[in-house]
Amino acid sequence: MRPLKPPPDNDTPGKILAALARIDRTLQQPRPSDKRRRLKGWLDDDAITALLETADTATALAILLMCDAGCRLREALAFDVRSLSADLLRIYATKTSRWRSVPITPRLDAAIIAAMSGLPPQARPLAHMNSRAMQRKLTQLCIAAATSLTTPHRLRHSYATRLSAEHVPLHLISALLGHKNLTTTLLYIHGSESEYNDAKQALARRAQKALARRNRSRRGTTQPAEDRPTQGGGAAD
Repeated sequence: MRPLKPPPDNDTPGKILAALARIDRTLQQPRPSDKRRRLKGWLDDDAITALLETADTATALAILLMCDAGCRLREALAFDVRSLSADLLRIYATKTSRWRSVPITPRLDAAIIAAMSGLPPQARPLAHMNSRAMQRKLTQLCIAAATSLTTPHRLRHSYATRLSAEHVPLHLISALLGHKNLTTTLLYIHGSESEYNDAKQALARRAQKALARRNRSRRGTTQPAEDRPTQGGGAAD
């Protein structure tokens, strides 16, 4: 296979300034005064911790299965302890009819132990919950924690976004989510406001460099007046 060539540096001040303007529009979008009414594409670790502080053991397990293991809501509610193997959780996706294995985080492991406490060994701790009840509980937790409203599926987005922030390769995130292609996975990864600001600063630096290159090019093609030949081809007396 022929090696891929790096893309040419075709940055122009106009293109870079247009990109800066797009980022500014993103950062300056009007936001409701009550942030609880605003749905967010993902929740950071602080917001997730705030939800868990007031959640009951079953709800906390469901939340962590989605935001720490990337389960879909249906997969989370179907959790069975028999799907545990060492430090891995095996998940069967009815959507794709495929199995996948994901690592178990320490707080997910603790949530499993807490939810199984007092239950028979083969019991399913979330069997009594359904999708509507889970959404209702999640909304109540968001209001109690004064954090952005979210949905169960957006907790799965949080899983992908937090992995990406830790520089986990995209193909591995895709496998952990059970996606068939990387394009779908890209829709699950969101940027934070600080990352948008970093992008804006990087583009501003590129704009300055592009302007500097253009100015150097213009100076190189413009000859001083005294070096230009006089009319008639001779030198001035």
